[in-house]
Amino acid sequence: MQFSVSRHPFLDRYRRPDPLHGFKDYVGTYNVTDKHYWASAMYTGVHGYAIAVAWVICGVGLGIVWALKNGGAQLAAIRDFLDYYHLPMFFLLLIFTVLALAATIIVAIANQSSLHKTEELKGTIVKVAKETHRTIQSVVLAMSTIQSLLRPYQPDTSLRLYNITHLLADDSNTIKEYVAKSSHSMDIAIETSHMVHFVVVIVNLAFLVASIPVLFLHWHPGFILTILTCWILTTMYWILTGVDFFLHTFAEDTCRAFHSFVENPHNNSLSSIIPCMDTPEANELLAEVGGTIHSFISDLNSKISSSDLMFVQEASNVDIKGVCDPFSGSSGQIFTPGSCPTDFISVGEMTNMLLSLTCPDGSNLESCGMNGKVIPKSVSMMAIAYSRSAEVAIDVFPELESLTKCMLVKGTLADVVDDQCGPFKMSMLILWIAMLCVSIFMTIFVLGWVTKSYQERDRRFSACSIWPNLRAQA
Repeated sequence: MQFSVSRHPFLDRYRRPDPLHGFKDYVGTYNVTDKHYWASAMYTGVHGYAIAVAWVICGVGLGIVWALKNGGAQLAAIRDFLDYYHLPMFFLLLIFTVLALAATIIVAIANQSSLHKTEELKGTIVKVAKETHRTIQSVVLAMSTIQSLLRPYQPDTSLRLYNITHLLADDSNTIKEYVAKSSHSMDIAIETSHMVHFVVVIVNLAFLVASIPVLFLHWHPGFILTILTCWILTTMYWILTGVDFFLHTFAEDTCRAFHSFVENPHNNSLSSIIPCMDTPEANELLAEVGGTIHSFISDLNSKISSSDLMFVQEASNVDIKGVCDPFSGSSGQIFTPGSCPTDFISVGEMTNMLLSLTCPDGSNLESCGMNGKVIPKSVSMMAIAYSRSAEVAIDVFPELESLTKCMLVKGTLADVVDDQCGPFKMSMLILWIAMLCVSIFMTIFVLGWVTKSYQERDRRFSACSIWPNLRAQA
């Protein structure tokens, strides 16, 4: 049996037996939407599950032997041999009772800690997924607005925006479905794991404490009840040991996937639930949007000093030196909002100014000119469409840039890797180690009680006595 992780420049590939595929190796990445990943990850706890099965078989076998062989010279000889070790057996049971109690209390504390860390991490993942969904929805709404504005004047650009909007909407639906389905599923899984651990721990504590007076009182029916109950509890502990090792493995996988995402959010195993646009397409889209707005505003600014726009300025009594261009560089690839001089107007103000200077349909342009309405409506509507498109694009550009570069997700997951992953993995490791210790202590504890029960069989004891009452026995 082999479990391994192979390193890739950006992806971690796992090689683990997959029970759903005939125990052939699952060779793949971290993918919470793939049942084969889950099956192979859960199989990492097979050692605990196997010991639990073996423990049950041994219990059934011991019960059969106990029922069939009530006497016999060989068993009597063994019991006579054990008569010399009442004191060591008493202290052995007492020591492992205390050890099991201490380890069980540690499991209870570790279980509560792991619940807190898991819920914190789950909340962060759901939060970043919801924020990404909201960002995509905002960009989709803006793109749809621009598409509608430009459709009469630039149908090719409008069609391209439609395709991009459609892809973004698909990503948005993917995230929405993941949050809707997985958030509830994660809550159920977290609460179920916590409650199972909690119930087993509470019952175990109760029987461990109750076993102490039974040990002192030498109450044989209490011996049988303690052995039977603690045998079942030990089986549960070994199963939970396997489950906790799987949870520790899953914590390692999750944090490793987060680290890979921070290094490269594209071509990453988390893309199925937190998608980022492909790098070439994203860069092309950003360059096209920025370049188009940069060219449009540059063209407007080149006309500010021309005679026709000077006439517009005089008619509107507004002194304009230019329209603010938040994009710089030769092709407008650098976005620097809020860096314009005070005598430059924004694209939105340009749109409002064009509306105030538009001559209504059916009106004489000369008469409109006397009232400062110097721009024909057909020309004005096209200019306003471009201006509003540019205004909407500028407003949504930071969100578009954040989305295409996965800045929001990368920032959040970087914080998770730095601040949450370490405590999260440690809490799972401590829970598994504590559960393993309890399983070992309970195994020895139960075997000790079986031996003690057989040692005291057909013997008479005074209350709180360690040695049998030989006179009463005689």
